[in-house]
Amino acid sequence: METTTLRVLLGDSRQDRAFVPLGAADILVDVNAVHLKINAIHRALVAHEALNHLLTCVAQTPCRTLSEAIAQARASRVITAREERWLKYFNVEANKAKHNF
Repeated sequence: METTTLRVLLGDSRQDRAFVPLGAADILVDVNAVHLKINAIHRALVAHEALNHLLTCVAQTPCRTLSEAIAQARASRVITAREERWLKYFNVEANKAKHNF
C-alpha cells in the first residue's frame, strides 16, 4: 500500500508551519483510496462539462449541477434513457467520493 501525508502536499513553509508536528498533516493516507475518489469526481466533472456543452448546442442554458444537467439533457433529448441512468450513477459515485460515504 502506497501512502502519503498532507504535509507532503503543502505548498510553502507558511502552510507547513500552520500544522502541528504529528498532527493531521502527518497522518498516513492510502494513495490508492484517494485516487479512486479523484477518478470518480473527475468522471462526474467531465460528464457535467460535456452535458453543458450539448445543452448549449441546442440553445439551452448550461446547468449549475450535474444532476440538473442530466435532467435538462434528458428533457431536451440530447441523451438517451440509458445514458441518463449511467450519468446518475456517476453523479452518485462522485458525491460518495466527495462526502466520504
